[in-house]
Amino acid sequence: MKTKNSLREIAQWMDDLSPANGLRSLANQHRWLSSIENNFSFRNIVDRHNESPNNKETSFLFYNTWLIDGVLGIGSAPWLSVRADHIGKEIRNSFYGIVALCEVFEEKYQKIIKKLRFRHHAIGPEWSLGCVSSGLYTLSKIPLTEKRHRFVEKGGFPDNMSNKGVLFTTVDLGIGKIDLYSTHLYYGSEDTNLQERTNIQLKQLKELTNYIKETHNPKHVVIVAGDMNINPGRSQDNGQAYEKMKALFSSINVNNGADISLEDLWKIKGGKKGGTNTPTKGCEIAKRYKDNISGITYCNDDTDDAANFDEGRYDYIFVQKPAESHDIIIDFSRMKRRPFPFPNLEFNEIKHLLYNPKFAPMFLNNNPEQITLKITEFIKRECKGHLSDHLGVDVKLLVNKR
Repeated sequence: MKTKNSLREIAQWMDDLSPANGLRSLANQHRWLSSIENNFSFRNIVDRHNESPNNKETSFLFYNTWLIDGVLGIGSAPWLSVRADHIGKEIRNSFYGIVALCEVFEEKYQKIIKKLRFRHHAIGPEWSLGCVSSGLYTLSKIPLTEKRHRFVEKGGFPDNMSNKGVLFTTVDLGIGKIDLYSTHLYYGSEDTNLQERTNIQLKQLKELTNYIKETHNPKHVVIVAGDMNINPGRSQDNGQAYEKMKALFSSINVNNGADISLEDLWKIKGGKKGGTNTPTKGCEIAKRYKDNISGITYCNDDTDDAANFDEGRYDYIFVQKPAESHDIIIDFSRMKRRPFPFPNLEFNEIKHLLYNPKFAPMFLNNNPEQITLKITEFIKRECKGHLSDHLGVDVKLLVNKR
């Protein structure tokens, strides 16, 4: 953790697109500060950002990887091994301490992604006779323990061919712990009745909140992340499901009286645009920027396009409000949408395609550089220019021991 001594440094860390320009606005960016301290000052804020045994920084990414082989040949995504390799490289070369993924259904893709950078990992409900795994996969540079819950309510085809559920990991930060719950809710098919989809999703959310009640340690801070397949931004879609989901998370009643209240982090720490399930919309190259601290390219979510606010926002991070029982308080930086554009490939990645009739003509009368370029462009088109059909969502965490 690097000490930040100036208001400018702290403001930039909290929100590099719209940094605070005064103490009051900087305090507001520290979401929980005014709720736990009656008299806050610049010194209080600096103390939170100082290198100290009682302070810690980490970062979190949730990402739907689209590494799905399909069910009975239906719904298979293209170029799984190539994409898994580059998803792994992008994640491993980034600054994340904790990464929660979904749609990583097979062990071979889990191994490709993990490689050597992450010492700890956890796998959601695994495959069983007639069903593939949940696809939930969490990676961490920080020690963790894991538990799993398989949804009783699975819905119809093709979701009922997967053991969807909840992956519960407790992440030990050394000064306190996070109870992280990741999930991937029901969608069905394009022909699924909207009311049926909503009913099943709400039953799964009820299972999730009941599971949180059963497993959460009151000393820990709860974070819920997942592809909820719930779009709050369109009146013709299941916006009502979003309001019900928000209500379920806002007050999770537990037996010891320490109720859990979760907030949609995008609503308090996001930008104007929030869509995540169509990378080619709302995050065009002209609307991207590079973070000066991490070097990562993000969507510019301060662009004035309010008409598309929340359009296609399926991927969520819900965070718990501070409770007296917590060992730690977590301040969250700006939440961002991250594109994972398809990279240029190397010749050794594609030379095995020499024997594929589809690509054989590309190997004729071309040198390795030309061959690589032609095949890269072909694969990029099939993948619509991205490593997944979703954007990632990430956030930095400033953790302070109470």
